[in-house]
Amino acid sequence: MLLMWAIVKKNPRLEDFILYDAKAVDMTPWKNGKIWATVTLLVMVAAYVIFSPMGFVKSETSTFERYQANHASTSVTETVQE
Repeated sequence: MLLMWAIVKKNPRLEDFILYDAKAVDMTPWKNGKIWATVTLLVMVAAYVIFSPMGFVKSETSTFERYQANHASTSVTETVQE
């Protein structure tokens, strides 16, 4: 961002940039957009709560701790040979 700012300050445009709309995409608002945005947000929050430590899927150990316990006795040469 600083580089872009420096370039614009050093070499400003002579004319303002105008973005022309080609009307290629219909930009009218969807009447059910806010409802579905709310539903999506609620599903995301529910998934976070369900799979977080404060939710329903609780575990005494983390996945990494279980991985370490399962592979603690395996040596490097045994792992490479498999």
